[in-house]
Amino acid sequence: MIKFPGEAVLPTNFPVTVEFDRPRKPAVFGAVIYEDLMQLPGIVTFNLFGHEIELLQPHLVVNRKRVSWTPAPVLELWPTNKPAVPLKPRPSWQTNQ
Repeated sequence: MIKFPGEAVLPTNFPVTVEFDRPRKPAVFGAVIYEDLMQLPGIVTFNLFGHEIELLQPHLVVNRKRVSWTPAPVLELWPTNKPAVPLKPRPSWQTNQ
C-alpha cells in the first residue's frame, strides 16, 4: 500500500484494479512515464504526485530506492520527500537495469 499524505485526489477516486496488459494504457491518476511490456509481466513507471513509482516483478522501486514486495510494504510518501530532480519521461529505447 502506498499512501500520499498531504496530497488531494478527486473524491470519485476509489480502489480499482488496473492491468497494464497493453501499451499506452492510462493510469487511474498520475502519469505513466515509462513502460516496457515486451516481456510480461514487464515494467511500468509512474509519476504520482512527483514521486517515481516503478513496478517490477522482483521488487518495487520508489523514488529510485528498491523496496521488497514481501512483506507487503506500507509506504507514506509526503510532499516533502519528493525527488530533488524533476521527473521526465525516459526515452522509449532506454532499458531499465
